Amino acid sequence: MWGDTNGTPSSAYWVGGILGTADNAFVGLFYNDSNSWRTVYAQNDGTDGVGLFSTIMAKSKNGTCGIGGNGDLSCTGQVKSLVSAGGGSRMVETYAMQSPENWMEDFGAGVTQNGVAVVNIDPTFAETVSESADYHVFLTPKGDSKGLYVINETPTSFEVRESGGGTSSLSFDYRIVAKRCGYETLRHVDVTERYNAELKAASIPRGTGIMSKPARPLHAVLGSHPQPLASLQVPMSHRPTSRPANATTQH
Repeated sequence: MWGDTNGTPSSAYWVGGILGTADNAFVGLFYNDSNSWRTVYAQNDGTDGVGLFSTIMAKSKNGTCGIGGNGDLSCTGQVKSLVSAGGGSRMVETYAMQSPENWMEDFGAGVTQNGVAVVNIDPTFAETVSESADYHVFLTPKGDSKGLYVINETPTSFEVRESGGGTSSLSFDYRIVAKRCGYETLRHVDVTERYNAELKAASIPRGTGIMSKPARPLHAVLGSHPQPLASLQVPMSHRPTSRPANATTQH
């Protein structure tokens, strides 16, 4: 099935090449048995590339989430995962940390010998962060000491020493936090205008056309009588097991 539109907002169909509506049901269902083909593929070839939701946009009464032209995920709600607990008897939420800046972090452990240790930063981690040595290291001694501090930070390593000229030999944990490469200057970027513009562009007028209420039957808008949906349903067991030979040319 092929749907196309010229993008002119003078018609009820300016919202897209394919339009589906429902009052109390799924608007679209997609099934795929393939091990190599995606179930849903979305691509935007626009040259702007900075749209917050230029590739995919999902909106409800309480929020918006989508994928932008740069592969960025932007959501007004929480970023969370659903994790199994209680041996699989419960499902709980976990939440992502949020920050006003774009940070990458890594964790590790080391051992001081006579009060000194040199920690080599993981080379792969170093490639993902700023090339400068402007990072933060947080230390946790794993034994009694006069305290530990960091000096001689470079893009590839840092040095840990015991305070007060101490000469202890003890293990420690560390956490290193650095700006993501290419995003060093970002801090609370204001996207108000872009966000409002994209919401406005995605809004469908409800006073006229296909989205008016009370809803008109689809055939009343299209000017023809489509076949009843019930007669178009195909049992899952009867779905084709292979793609038609001319699948790439069917419109």
